[in-house]
Formats: sequence, structure tokens, C-alpha cells
Amino acid sequence: MTSAVDAVAEHSQLQAPDVRFSAAQMTAAREVLAEQARHSRIGLALLGGSLAAGLGHSLSDIDLYVVYLDPPPSTVLDDRDGPPVHIEAMERKDLAELGAVAASFRATSSDRSQLFLAESQLKRLVRLATGLRMAGADPELVALIPDRQVVRQIIMSRNACDFAVAAEDAFGAADTGDWYTALSASHSALQHAAEAALAAADDVYHGPKFLFRRLARTPATRHLVPELWFLTQAPVAVAIPNGWARSLVERRLLAGSHLLAWSLLDGWENRVDRFPPPPEQRTSGPRRHPAYSPLRFADGIALAGPHRGAEVSEGMLRAWRHLNGGDLAESLRDLVLHEPGFGTVTQSALTAAVEGLHGYGAVMVDQASSKRR
Repeated sequence: MTSAVDAVAEHSQLQAPDVRFSAAQMTAAREVLAEQARHSRIGLALLGGSLAAGLGHSLSDIDLYVVYLDPPPSTVLDDRDGPPVHIEAMERKDLAELGAVAASFRATSSDRSQLFLAESQLKRLVRLATGLRMAGADPELVALIPDRQVVRQIIMSRNACDFAVAAEDAFGAADTGDWYTALSASHSALQHAAEAALAAADDVYHGPKFLFRRLARTPATRHLVPELWFLTQAPVAVAIPNGWARSLVERRLLAGSHLLAWSLLDGWENRVDRFPPPPEQRTSGPRRHPAYSPLRFADGIALAGPHRGAEVSEGMLRAWRHLNGGDLAESLRDLVLHEPGFGTVTQSALTAAVEGLHGYGAVMVDQASSKRR
């Protein structure tokens, strides 16, 4: 049997090195920028996209974001030698609007408009926050660049909301025996959770195509790659479709909500250095409901599940993420060991918290385990 260490070692052979702008590409960008500056004043210029994030490949575009102080030139010289450069022209007001979007995290449970920007707007937001500055020293313009920390939080909260929607679809479809939908939705949910985890680890990007390349290069998530790859690429077990599919759906959702709970708590203000692996699930004690998702807004933290949600304290969410169906006393020992502020918590207090979470539907308790407790 392949050990976890061996699996990580095997997957490391697939890992691609970071690829950033070559000398020729940087020269091309400078030449285009100089040509543009001869026709229009440039207030700020940044290189963005996959190469700026270290995710380039042999055919990656050179994306140059330019804020013009005058009307931009109508064309870029097409006969220039060297790699092609794509210019994204912006005006000061465009930069100001995007900077205002990410000046502070303000999404609330009732107003989530900050989270659900148009794809083109979110793409620009991320690229400006993570771009490589080429020109422009005007402090007023520099101050308008979107705040990377706020962008991280937007990505985490947005993906948590998307996970919650997909998890509910997956669970509902599984209940009706619609396994194609359940498997598709749970796959999508896990991808959203992985994206949130990368943002929590300060790997900020927008777009799904580099997901596993990023998971593999990021120290906080690298050790999780074998399991996440299995969960997203698992072949169909046609001999036992219902049992296999239900198990895979639940494993995906539990792994996803595990990543989200750590992201929204430990990765909200500071970068997560290492995510703990999803715990092995048991059935002797209270355990997290697969379809429930942690959410975080400017006005509080919540757990959302099928047709309902409830605001919870940070302490309750920290307790919830340790409930894997094991004995409650074992869960308490785990909390005391790993969670801040739990050193004086009694088992009766934890029992009361679990009962509250069970009342919201966020915790599952078997009858037998409930009697033992």
C-alpha cells in the first residue's frame, strides 16, 4: 500500500516549476510601453496574468495593464519584433472603481454584491492586486491599486458561498438518486474549497486551469494533493454505483468544508502555513453534516446547509471543524491541544455547543451514539 509520504513524492514529479517573464518578454513589454508613452501620458502600468503569478507556459500571453492619463493610442505597432504584448487599457476612473471595491472587506450576509462581481471585473481586480509594476510613481494612483489582503478575503468568502450552493445541490441530488448531478456538484464544491484554501495560503489567482499546479507548489496545500487528486479524478465504480457515489460525494463535501473552516478562521487575517489533512470519519460520536458550509462576512460567521443557515461564534466553528464522528472526549482533547481559548472548556460546555449545532442541522448524531453520550 502506498503511504501518504510516497504519494506526495510521486505527485511531486508532476509539479511544474514557476515560469515568469523571460528577459525577452520583459524587453518586449518595455518597448511597447515606451511606444505608448510617445503618444499618451501613462499614469501606471502593471504586468499581470499567469506569467506575473509564476504560472506561465510556452504560449502564455504578456498582459500589460496600462492606466492612461490621456486618451490611449488607437493601436500598438504590429510590426514590432519580439513576443506579442496585449494591452488592457484603463482610465483613472476604472482603477479608482476597482480600488474602491477592494478598499475594505464589507460583504455582509444580506449584501453580498462585493463577492459576486462580473468575471471580467474580478479578473482585473486580481491581476491589478498581484501585478508587477512597470511604470508609475504617482502615489495617488498607486494608492488606488486593489488591496491584496481584501482581494484574498473576497476570494475566500466568494468561494465559500459557491461551495454552499454546490454542496446543497449535491446532497439534494444524492437523496433523489441523481448521481450524475450529485457527483458533478460535489466536484465543483471541492474545487471552490480548494480555491479558497489557496487564497488563505496567499496564492491569489483567478481561473480554474492552474488549480492543481498551484496546490502542488504551495507549501500549505502540497501534502493534500494526492487525496484531492483522487477525490476529483476517481473513476466510476459501476459494480456498486449507489454506495460508491454516495461515499464519494460525502468525502468531497467533508474535505471541502474542512478546508473552508481552516481558511475562514486561520487564513482570514494571516496566511495559513499548513492545512491539516481532513480527519478520518467515524460514526461513534457527533460529526459534521456533509452538506453544511462555513461562511464568513463582515458582520459575522455562519454555517449554512440545506434550506437553512445560522450565525455561529468563532468558537463554535472551531469546535465544529473537529467533529469527525469520534468520541466527544477525544474531540475535546483535540480542541484543547490545537485551538486557542479552549484550555478551560469543559466537556459539558462542548456537549451544549454540539447540541446547539445539532439543532441547526450542522451536526449529525446517530441514535446509538446519542444514547452513549
